[in-house]
Amino acid sequence: MKIGFAKVDITPPIGVYLAGYFQRDRPSIGVHDPLYSRAIAIVDGEKVFAAASVDVLGISLDLFRLVEKYVRELLGDVGIEFSVSAIHTHSGPDLYGMYADFDEVLYELTARRIASSIILAYRNAEDCTGVFHGIGEVGEVAVNRRDPIRGIVDPRVHVVKFECSSAGVVLSNYSCHAVVLGHNNFMISADYPGALNSFVDRASNYNSIFFNGACGDINPFTPNTDLSRVYDRSAGTFGDVEWMGTILGCEVVKQAALARKIAYPRLELKSLELKLKTVKPPYSLSEIDELLSRAEEEYFRAISRGESGFEERWRLFTYMVARHQLENYVDEVTALIKIACLSRDLAMVFVPSEVLVRVGLMIKERSPFRNTLVIAYSNGYFGYMPTAEEYELGGYEVSFPYSIVERGSAEYMVNKVVDALSELKSQYS
Repeated sequence: MKIGFAKVDITPPIGVYLAGYFQRDRPSIGVHDPLYSRAIAIVDGEKVFAAASVDVLGISLDLFRLVEKYVRELLGDVGIEFSVSAIHTHSGPDLYGMYADFDEVLYELTARRIASSIILAYRNAEDCTGVFHGIGEVGEVAVNRRDPIRGIVDPRVHVVKFECSSAGVVLSNYSCHAVVLGHNNFMISADYPGALNSFVDRASNYNSIFFNGACGDINPFTPNTDLSRVYDRSAGTFGDVEWMGTILGCEVVKQAALARKIAYPRLELKSLELKLKTVKPPYSLSEIDELLSRAEEEYFRAISRGESGFEERWRLFTYMVARHQLENYVDEVTALIKIACLSRDLAMVFVPSEVLVRVGLMIKERSPFRNTLVIAYSNGYFGYMPTAEEYELGGYEVSFPYSIVERGSAEYMVNKVVDALSELKSQYS
């Protein structure tokens, strides 16, 4: 087996609008820490798999396909399977024109740089002298924002370590929104995942690559977090970013040191392309245009009165998202899922969009692999994917236009993933 790693700078220019918060009304003013596309390539005989972790909010299916085009053009006959995941930072560039005008140049350049990281990782592949894995826990830095008192979190920190003839790689996975920084931050940043990667890079002789998990309803629980206003991240500071990145980074380094070696690692792969039914939009285009116009007027009236306009801006943004969904409405969306296994105990599942924590826990609990990493925001984005029971709680994570798939879609996806994992498990018998 051979392992390769690459890290390509994807930092956008100052002045781009940042994605993730509807409250932001002006562009970025600086770069606090650079953004990267990190990639790892696993070569096992004729089988090749690469996974990129990108410091952006989300990866659309169109962006994944564009990256795929460039990778296959430049690698030619190499039969490579790969996945592209976002860390879901809310302090990265708006790639899709949801928060400002669409920047075609930035979109194209970002796609090429992501592709470059995958190609370089493959070309950098060198002999792997050992594959190790382990699971730690850090539950104190995350909170379920839909139910801060009784809501579940996934405290597991999954670690896979690859020892190589030169520099090795430490791959980690944890489930928490990259929103230590709030809407009042206008500096480009990878948030806590960037701090985690930097800490692991400094504290070990390995290259760090972090993948976010099923965290659609999981927020950071930093020292200044107010649980009575758990969605409000405006108290977050860059000191908090380092605090959280260091805590998680310490657990990653610890588990990398304690990790158990896989006796005979072997790469097995499977891809799924599921079709998920979408809900029927509650508005027509003419109705949403009228609502948009009214919301815009109400927002500007609130601003002229010297008010914050928070509720009015939220309503305006929601109708803007709804209009986008209506303009691009299809009766089903594609869920592209990639699964890579390295032993009878270790599997990595790359799922699209923004899945809630219960979805990840369901996959882990039913998986036949003892250490199952669920990596979200991969190979497509179409909003939140809640379990059926989450609809009873209400909230925007289960409502149009932020969730567009039919109720039961999460359970359908989980069943298909578990079936695929069971099939892959049998190949290690």
